Amino acid sequence: MSTIKAIALASFGAFCLSACGGTDVSGVASTPTSTTSTSTTPPTAVTPAAAPTVTLTSSSATLTAGASVTLMWSTTNASACVASGAWTGTEGTAGSLSKALATAGSSTFTLSCSGAGGSAAASTTVTVASAPAATFSAAPTALTFGSQTTGTASAAQAVTLTYAGATALTNVVVSISGDFAQSTTCAASLAAAATCTVNVTFKPTTTGNRTGTLTVASSFSGGSLAVALSGTGATAIASMPVALASPTSLLFASQAVGSLSTSQVVTLKNTGNAALANIAVSVSGDFNETNTCATSLAAAASCAITVAFRPTATGQRTGALTIASNYSGSPSTVALSGSGVTTSVTSAMKLISGGLPIYASSAQYPATDANDADYNTAWRSVGVPATLALDLSSVPTAQRQQIWLVWYNDDTYGYDHAAIGQPGYNNPGAYTVEANAAPGGGAAPSTGWVQLASLTANTLDSYSYLLSFAGYQWVRLNFTAVDGSAGNTDIAINLDVYSAPNGVTDGWFFNGDSITANCMRHTNVDGQDQSDPTTNITLTSPSFGQQVDTLVGDQPEEEDGGIPGFNSGNMLPYLAGWLTHIPAKYVTINLGTNDAAGVAPAIYYSNMQQLVEAVIAVGKTPIIPTIPFSVDPTHQANEPALNAQLQALYKAYPAIVPGPDLYSYFKANPQYISADGLHPNAQGCVEYRALWAQFAATTIYGH
Repeated sequence: MSTIKAIALASFGAFCLSACGGTDVSGVASTPTSTTSTSTTPPTAVTPAAAPTVTLTSSSATLTAGASVTLMWSTTNASACVASGAWTGTEGTAGSLSKALATAGSSTFTLSCSGAGGSAAASTTVTVASAPAATFSAAPTALTFGSQTTGTASAAQAVTLTYAGATALTNVVVSISGDFAQSTTCAASLAAAATCTVNVTFKPTTTGNRTGTLTVASSFSGGSLAVALSGTGATAIASMPVALASPTSLLFASQAVGSLSTSQVVTLKNTGNAALANIAVSVSGDFNETNTCATSLAAAASCAITVAFRPTATGQRTGALTIASNYSGSPSTVALSGSGVTTSVTSAMKLISGGLPIYASSAQYPATDANDADYNTAWRSVGVPATLALDLSSVPTAQRQQIWLVWYNDDTYGYDHAAIGQPGYNNPGAYTVEANAAPGGGAAPSTGWVQLASLTANTLDSYSYLLSFAGYQWVRLNFTAVDGSAGNTDIAINLDVYSAPNGVTDGWFFNGDSITANCMRHTNVDGQDQSDPTTNITLTSPSFGQQVDTLVGDQPEEEDGGIPGFNSGNMLPYLAGWLTHIPAKYVTINLGTNDAAGVAPAIYYSNMQQLVEAVIAVGKTPIIPTIPFSVDPTHQANEPALNAQLQALYKAYPAIVPGPDLYSYFKANPQYISADGLHPNAQGCVEYRALWAQFAATTIYGH
C-alpha cells in the first residue's frame, strides 16, 4: 500500500472511530492514544417507543337475552385497534359502543391495539341469560252479576289484563258475547310490561240465566284469553218505595235528670225503587230528635235522624221514634229507652286561693303570677331551693278545715314526659307541702312549718293533695330539686287551692292522648292556623275550669293527663297507678284516635274495659267521649268500629257517663282538623275545650 493510501486510511479510521461508534475500519474497537488530541461531540441517545395499554369494560356482567350492553375502552400509546370475539371490525383508540345480545350464553369481547412500541389486548365477558317466557292473563277469570231487571244495565265490573314480555304485544282485540257489553282502556298493542282494564256491564234481554264470554285476542303465543260471564235476568218490579230504619232500637246510658245525653243516630234508607214521599218524623217520651230528612227521599238514598235523651224523672224511661211516609206498612217505629238518675253533683267545689297574698323566696316572675286569674302567667323561681307560701288566713275558717291543693306546670308537654322520652321544663322534681299556724297578714313565717306531704323523683306536670288543714293559716311548697332541662332548671308553676270540707266531690282528670295534651291545658291554645296551615297561631281560650265557671258560677279543678302518642294499650300500665294519688272525681278516657291506626276493635274494647274498671275501682266516675272524626283515610275507616265498641261499653257499664260526641262534631266541622288529618288545629282546639265545658255544665252540673 502506498504511503498516501495509508495516510488516507489512517485519517478515515480516526474519523470513523469518532463518528461511527468507536471502532476502526476493521470493526475492532480502538483505544485512543495519548498523541491524539481531536475533540468530538457525543451522539444523541435514542429512547425506545412505549408499549401500548388497553382497558376494556362492559356496563354489565350479566343481562337478559334481547337486552343491550355498553362496551367502553381506552388506550395509551396505541394508533390502531381491531375488535374480535363477540364483535368485529376496526375501532378507534378510545370510545364506547352499545351492542344488543340476543343469544343466551357467554359473549367475550376482545380489543387488540398496536402502536410504535408494540401491541396489547384486553377482553371482557358478558353472560347472557334466556329471556323469561311472556305471560298474558286476565283477572278475574269469571264475572257473576247476580239478578238484574230485564232491560236495565248493571253496574260495571272490571277485568284487568296484564302482559309481561320482552317485546310489545300486538293485535289486541277485545270482544264480548251474550247480554253483556264492554268498554276498555286497552289499545291495539301493549308495552312489554303493561296492564289495561275492560269494564263489563250486564243488560239482560230476557229472564233466567244469561251467559256470555269476554274474549281477548292478540299476538300472544299462548292464544286468546276468555272470561266467563253470567247473570240472571229478573222481571221488572213495580215502582215502590221501601223505608228501612237502622238500628231498630236505641238504649241510652244512665243520665242525670234534666241533663241532655250524648246523641245517637238512626239511619233511614229508601231500599225501594221509587221515592219516599211525605216523610214525617216524630218522637215520644223523654227524647228529642233532629234530622236531615226532607219531605221526600229518592230510591237508594238515606238520611240521618239524631236522637238525644233528657230524662224528666229517675228510673226507666221509654219512648219511640216514629217514621211515616208512603211506603207499605207505614208508620214504623224505633224503640227508645234510658234511665234517669239523680244528679250527683250540683255545683263545683269552691276555689279559694285566687288573688290571696303569696310570697316566694326567689322570683324571675312574681309569686302573684301563680294564683292570679291568668294561667298564661306563672311564678318562676331562681333555681332551687325555693319556696312559695300562700296566706289563707283571710279565708273563712269553715272553708279551710280541709283543702285541696293542686299545682300545674303547663310548659312541660305530656302529663308524664318521661313516658314519651321528652324533657321537663322548670318542673318540680322534689318538694314538701307544709302548713303553718302563724297569723297571716304579713310576710311568710320563717319557722314553725309542719310537713303535710312530700314528693321526690317527680316527672308529672301537675300534682294535687287533699290536706287536713284545721288550725293552720299558711300553706307552702318547699322545692328542693328541679325536673328540668338545659336552660330550664328553675321552678315554674300555677297554684290553685279549693275548699274541701266534705272531701273531694268534684274535679277532673283528663286522661287521653296528644289531642287531650294539646287542647286541655290551662293556657291559651297554640296550634296550626285553620286559614293558613303552614303557620301556627296562638288563640285566647279560657281554661276548661274557667269556661265552666262562666256557665255555672264555680270553677272546677282540672288536670291535663294527656300523653302524646298513647293508645288504649299504652295507657294500661299507667292509669291505675296515677289514680292512687289523684283526688279528682271525674276521670275522662279520651283514647281511640291512635288505636284507629290499626288496633282491632275487640282489643280496643278489652283495653278500654280495663281502664274503666280501674277508674271504678277507686270510686271515681269514668267519662268517655266518642273518638273524634279524622280526615286521614285509615283512621276514618276504622273509627266507626271503635266507636261501636264504646257504645257497647256504655251499655255494659252504666257507671260510665258518655262524654261529648266528638265524632259527630268534627265530622260536621272538618275545617277544624289540621293538615295531618288527625289533630284539631288551633281553632279546633278552642272548640274541643268549649265542647267539654258545655258538656260538664249541662250533664254534670245540671245547667
